[in-house]
Amino acid sequence: MGDIRKLPYKKRFFDVVVDVVTIQHVPFSDHKKVYSEIFRVLKPKGYFWSLHIANKSWGDRTGKLIDYKTFENLSDGPLTDVGITCLPTDKDLKELLLKKKFKIQNIEKHIRTYENQKKQLIHWIIVAKK
Repeated sequence: MGDIRKLPYKKRFFDVVVDVVTIQHVPFSDHKKVYSEIFRVLKPKGYFWSLHIANKSWGDRTGKLIDYKTFENLSDGPLTDVGITCLPTDKDLKELLLKKKFKIQNIEKHIRTYENQKKQLIHWIIVAKK
């Protein structure tokens, strides 16, 4: 196992970095470290693609608040008791990515409903370029 906040790769190693619901399990205050590491290991003009749980998803605010929009052990929904879950807004993520000098290509919202459309999981789909 590794730590996404300290990637064991050289600078400019990858053409593309893909995150599928990994960064969402890092406290919001550590997201800037993660994005710095991703930026570091991307080659010039490299792409970053991410699928990240969004605020207002099923289970949001049901765990113990440990950081900005970050909860420990949500008590409702598919992410119940999985440990740390961060549920930021698209604005939160845009600000962090732009501070790290990413060029945001696209941020989309993907919604999947459950229990006859009474509950929903929302994900941000992010495409950014170094």
